[in-house]
Amino acid sequence: MSGTLALVGMGAMFAGIIRAPVTSILIIFELTGDYNLILPIMAANLSAYAISSRLRQVPIYESLLLEDGINLRKFPILRLNSGWQSLPVSVIMTNTVHTLEGRLPLEHAYLKIKDERFKIYPVVDSNGKYVGMVHRKGITVVSQKDPDKLVQEFFVAQDFPKVYPDMKSRDVANRFVDTEWSALPVISRLDEGCVVGVVTLHDIKRQQFLQERES
Repeated sequence: MSGTLALVGMGAMFAGIIRAPVTSILIIFELTGDYNLILPIMAANLSAYAISSRLRQVPIYESLLLEDGINLRKFPILRLNSGWQSLPVSVIMTNTVHTLEGRLPLEHAYLKIKDERFKIYPVVDSNGKYVGMVHRKGITVVSQKDPDKLVQEFFVAQDFPKVYPDMKSRDVANRFVDTEWSALPVISRLDEGCVVGVVTLHDIKRQQFLQERES
């Protein structure tokens, strides 16, 4: 009995983490050849699959791809079929991230960003961990008056907002309501402080437009 429960639990864990319930059933059956296990494994797998899908919309392997900077908007499974509000922010965010180091003088920071088009830059410490944000316009103006001032000394607030890749777009849209920033850094849950993307108000509006056009 204990061996049966262990096999059912193993299959359910595989189905919940990998999101492959049928594959899990086939693997267990190939290992045991016992038809009596099929029904309990099916029930356990479907339950595990349903619970994990509700708690986390993005499976583990796709999350790892996001950590590597691969945009999941190209994956058909995550295309607009249930409304933009339910999409994880990892689907709509920009994976190209340009950061500034906090101890960089404003003069050097300006030289680094002067040919770029981004309006807001996440600021990181010497270990690459997120510590705040700065406006491009502010750096441009202040660097002319005080070029030796450090980026981290130019912060306009004590606390800065952030979001996570698995947060729903609806929740991120609400986060924009509570802040004056037009862009928010997306921080990895696997490596706290690591900036894996940036989501903007434009990204939210684009998803709204695409949803309205398809409907």
